[in-house]
Amino acid sequence: MVSGTTALDEEGKVVGKDDMYSQTVVIIKKIEAALGQLGATLSDVVRTRVYARDISRWREIARAHREFFGAVKPTSTLVEVQKLIEPEALVEIEAEAIIETRVQGFMQWLEQRSVVPLIRHLHTQADALRRVELERAQKMLARGAAAMIGHE
Repeated sequence: MVSGTTALDEEGKVVGKDDMYSQTVVIIKKIEAALGQLGATLSDVVRTRVYARDISRWREIARAHREFFGAVKPTSTLVEVQKLIEPEALVEIEAEAIIETRVQGFMQWLEQRSVVPLIRHLHTQADALRRVELERAQKMLARGAAAMIGHE
């Protein structure tokens, strides 16, 4: 998750004063850079939350959002707020991404610690026990059927 992103430059000054579209572009580029550090891209984003100081200007935000996320179309929420952390900030965006490589990395981490092989071994043992129980049940049924036939 990339949270609380505003259009601040390296010096802490708002970029695109009074320009909601420009601020949105700067914010999405910052989100893209943050995701890149994790090996992800904007195509991994599944949800955005946009906080705007003036919801009547939603088209400016939507235009920038569409330019970057048009092919992805993540779920998006737009909320009007009275103020943001910086008085000149007009937009703040949060983004959530699902990063497949992180899942793969977690699985590798588990493999390295022998957790996954242990789980596989336990599944194999459980399957073997089920087979033994099934065979035992089949033998009991066969004995019961034989006894019933012998008593008739």
